Amino acid sequence: MATITAGGPLVIVRDQTNLLPRTQLLVVFSTLATAFLIAYADQNGVGVALPTIARDLNARDTISWAGTSSMIANTVFQVLYGRLSDIFGRKKVYLSAVLLLAIADILCATAQTAWAFYLFRGMAGVATGGINSLTMMIVSDIVTLQERGRYQGILGSCIGLGNTIGNGLAKAKLIDIWGLLSGSIAIICTLIPISGGGSYFPWNSTLVIAMLSVGGVATIAFILVEWKVAKLPMVPLSMFRTPAVTVILLQNLFFGYCYYAELYFLPLYFENVRGVTPLVSAALLVPLVVAQMIFSVGSGFYISHYSRYGEVIWFGFICWTAGASVLCTLKQDTSLGVIIVALIILGVGVGNVFQPCLIAIQAHSPKDLRAVIISNRNFFRALGGAIGLACSSLVLQASFGKALPDDLRYLSRDSYVLPTLSDFSTADQNALRAAYSQASRTVFISMAPVMGFCLMICVFIRDKGLQRKEEIAPPQPVLTTAGSTFQEPTGMAINAEK
Repeated sequence: MATITAGGPLVIVRDQTNLLPRTQLLVVFSTLATAFLIAYADQNGVGVALPTIARDLNARDTISWAGTSSMIANTVFQVLYGRLSDIFGRKKVYLSAVLLLAIADILCATAQTAWAFYLFRGMAGVATGGINSLTMMIVSDIVTLQERGRYQGILGSCIGLGNTIGNGLAKAKLIDIWGLLSGSIAIICTLIPISGGGSYFPWNSTLVIAMLSVGGVATIAFILVEWKVAKLPMVPLSMFRTPAVTVILLQNLFFGYCYYAELYFLPLYFENVRGVTPLVSAALLVPLVVAQMIFSVGSGFYISHYSRYGEVIWFGFICWTAGASVLCTLKQDTSLGVIIVALIILGVGVGNVFQPCLIAIQAHSPKDLRAVIISNRNFFRALGGAIGLACSSLVLQASFGKALPDDLRYLSRDSYVLPTLSDFSTADQNALRAAYSQASRTVFISMAPVMGFCLMICVFIRDKGLQRKEEIAPPQPVLTTAGSTFQEPTGMAINAEK
């Protein structure tokens, strides 16, 4: 165990690296992969059922919160898990997240009102955020960086598959409560008005102006807390000193924006424009899922075999940008073959981006910040997803309302679920589908430049290979003071005072 400080009192944090022999590794990894699959199935599987849920709970104009509430909760708590696991241990925090997911899903299944359902989806989001982050951290503890690509690739395939189916008070004081509080207020007070502005409430309403103002102040407060107040900050600003880490975190933010929005809005396009059932809608996503699974596993084996990840990430973002560009052409009469090809290209891109970016950011991360950088990587991706769902909902609703004839514009609030078409004339039915087709296309067009930006900033990521000193030889604990380094046999510690 190592002690690291830049002056001031020390906070002891145990080094949890424990490289396992192959037999034990397979048992632990199989368990992690199963929970990971279930977590992603829970997080993203609700997308194809949104129209049905909206009808059953009489929530046509608020059903977007089924996804947004989960993503906001996932985002808010995701970044905290890195520090919680440093303080209390990976196993305890991981098992608590699994238990919370089981409870939340039971409550979702029994919810009788829309707002109860959104609340329980939020609880599930907290849990999936924990399972996601802790799985990555535990794998980084038990597998060498050289072998990590292979195992992270398998976990990446679980993401695709999931889309279709003690020391008490002393330790508690280390939790970044003020960071959690200010960060939560910032995210919630910003995303609620973005998601509902112009639909649930006017943009110039007192509520929207007040929430955006509070969100802005809370954002500044969060930065100050992480910089000057927190003993163990959830988002340590020091990690941004490494350009590659900063770039990969930005990429996670932006591809999270696109990935979750695509998973939610593609089924809506299939069901509301093409008129298919939720089951057929889910089946149409299979090409994306299969391609993602194959290339996630393949990219992992490639990285482990050749000890390189740079070209994999470039190839992934090229494919993802190409796939997002093809989606921009979707219309009401676009052939099924074009859609399938677009989804395959998209899946190839996702498979070569998700886990390889995790390998790359670990290769550029100092060991003492590894867990918190992993949790921040997941945080930025979840934050991007929450922003993506909120902004895409806004784009869909605005575009849908603009595309509707004047006499049907009152239906623009029900942008997630079309009304019963049999109640309208043939001309109105065609107008509704055409308007929704145009609105969906606008949403997809808004994502293509975002992926193009992710592709461009790949130039800042240098391939450093997969060899790390601490995984070649037994770890040598050190004590770093302001300008000196020497052996320290006690434990890893992080400065407790700014």
